[in-house]
Amino acid sequence: MNTNIRHSKKNGGFSLVELIIVIAIMAILAGALAPALIKYIEKTRRTTDLATADAIQLALQRVLIETDFEPVNGQYTIVANDSMSYNNPATSIADELFIELDGIPPIKSFPDYYWYVVYTPSTGSVPEVHLTDKQNGTPIYELFPDETDFIENKQRNN
Repeated sequence: MNTNIRHSKKNGGFSLVELIIVIAIMAILAGALAPALIKYIEKTRRTTDLATADAIQLALQRVLIETDFEPVNGQYTIVANDSMSYNNPATSIADELFIELDGIPPIKSFPDYYWYVVYTPSTGSVPEVHLTDKQNGTPIYELFPDETDFIENKQRNN
């Protein structure tokens, strides 16, 4: 008995059509997942900024309690970003805040914006932390104590 098995010399690779179909499926999946990933990244950035605003508020509260700076009554603002310079030893509340935080944390949602911190010396409280679009600008997004405006505006812009 002749039991020779003939092996065909068929190429074991993928055909061009098969490769095009796989690439098309990958493109469809990437197109469907990209918006969800972008929204997740933005949400993470907003959450980070909100946590940083709380940290700035707590750090400034500590600075106001622990230092002997006594500005006149009224409301004061500190506008800072992560590249601000400071005096050591501190000559202002902003310097003390920079030292307390070991540098001003960067803003994740709007990298070109500044932290805008309002404090009231007469009560020793930090009622508001905002973002502003330019140094010495007006506050735009409130992050502390009520972050809903920041979240809603960012969601509308996306």
